[in-house]
Amino acid sequence: FGCKSIPEVEFTRERDVVRNEIRGGWSTPEGQIPYLLLDDIYGKEHAYGREIGGDDKQIFNITMDDVCRFMNDYYVPERATMIIAGNTTEEEVQKLVTKWLAPLPKRTPAPRRSVDAINLKRKVFTHELNVEQTSVFVAWKLPPKYSEDDLAGRFMMGAVAGETSFFGDRYDFATSVGPFPIGGERAPTFLLAGDLRDTDGEEEALDAIWKSARNAHRNFEKGDDFEDWRARVVGSIVSDFESLTSRTLLFGDYAQFDKGGNFFAGELARFKAVRGERIRELIQETMDPDKAVVVIIKAKKGVASGYKQEKRKYTPPNDYDDKGRDFHVEPGDAKVPLPVPQFNSPLAKARRFALANGMKIVLLAEATSLPVMSMFMSFNAGSALEGAKMAGLADLAVSYLSP
Repeated sequence: FGCKSIPEVEFTRERDVVRNEIRGGWSTPEGQIPYLLLDDIYGKEHAYGREIGGDDKQIFNITMDDVCRFMNDYYVPERATMIIAGNTTEEEVQKLVTKWLAPLPKRTPAPRRSVDAINLKRKVFTHELNVEQTSVFVAWKLPPKYSEDDLAGRFMMGAVAGETSFFGDRYDFATSVGPFPIGGERAPTFLLAGDLRDTDGEEEALDAIWKSARNAHRNFEKGDDFEDWRARVVGSIVSDFESLTSRTLLFGDYAQFDKGGNFFAGELARFKAVRGERIRELIQETMDPDKAVVVIIKAKKGVASGYKQEKRKYTPPNDYDDKGRDFHVEPGDAKVPLPVPQFNSPLAKARRFALANGMKIVLLAEATSLPVMSMFMSFNAGSALEGAKMAGLADLAVSYLSP
């Protein structure tokens, strides 16, 4: 149907809802940081150089005609990939696809924007915002997703982040240090982020990050350590496939980016083929201070801790009126209990017993064809037991219980 079934008044209402959501994030200094990072690392001309949600001014200028034109130009059958997962058969799906999707008319799509490769070089950007802590972000180039060095790059991220956390604990320069990828799959970058204890401690933080980058390759000098690490990563991938939703999304990624078309089996094979020597080489090739973009978010002088976001109230547009719209809902229906489906819940089949030491065990069968086992341990203890002067004790204690 395209835009034929969308009234202009509903488009206006939804656009204002999105504008309020964007303003809610952008109104805080922390909400501006993702925009600054993408701009500094990629630049405005790159396909990944901006937040995909846009800002308030951009969304305000979008019209209904703009949306309809975009849908017509880009949402065409040959650009669509449908992934179907669940309790069905290929024959059943084929019938539905033939009936509902095959008749869609072929349209020539507008050309896609190319994603240029990036080659980062040493640049330092500093921004002063009303934040409580100074933060340091260091970005390095990553191999494209599903490329030959993609998996080695993932190991590299973990190694550098682990080394930086080690230095952070030793020198106590940051309250938190964490890695995360930024950008998109075709030209990703690896961002190492640290929230500093000292407002003017960016030089100390950068010194620790450079040391971490130089030392990270040592994690892969001993084969036994790497094999254990590899087994954990492969286990996490298999675990991701246990969820039907997660499995569907992963196959969507494979369909879009895995040129070899080997999907899950291919990814497991690639993980088994990764060698510590290549990861070590990639770290030495990539983790160079001269190939990094540094972004420093400095706290403005005199900013008090406990910054509070301004609360904004959603105001519907003047021309929106939903009075008289018939939603075919009877208020009395809310008081009628819904019928409960009659089936044997997996939870009802759980086996429960207790050990002699008092620990309770629950065994729950999973409806999955994958040979995986998930284990969770929960303690009936937490922050309420810490004491007034020991806030954070329970969280710290449970972190030491994690493998």
